[in-house]
Amino acid sequence: MDKKHAISKGQKGEKKIQDFLTKRGYRILDTNFRYGKKEIDIIALSPEDTLVFVEVKSRKTDFEENPAWAVTLRKQRNIISAAHYYILSRNLDPKEIRFDIATVVESSSSSEITYIENAYYPHAS
Repeated sequence: MDKKHAISKGQKGEKKIQDFLTKRGYRILDTNFRYGKKEIDIIALSPEDTLVFVEVKSRKTDFEENPAWAVTLRKQRNIISAAHYYILSRNLDPKEIRFDIATVVESSSSSEITYIENAYYPHAS
């Protein structure tokens, strides 16, 4: 798959997750937030006022591995670092934060969304 096609597929998956969250009362604050080479796909405020950082993984049904497994420990650390920068740069003081993973698996006729709340936690290092 070429890079342009992969980006397009990823953007479609992110849009589906934005719609998924909005329908559940989330307010999308930012998308594709970058801090250096680190990126957060979606930043949202939950109905309970939790600041949520969402990593989205999109795959086709013939992909053998669970897409959530692609969010490695290194990727988690990068997202946590970018989230820390986001909070500081926006001068936010969230009551709670959460790191979620959303997957979109596409077949020729449908999309299956899996949403994992509290998929991982920041660790003291």
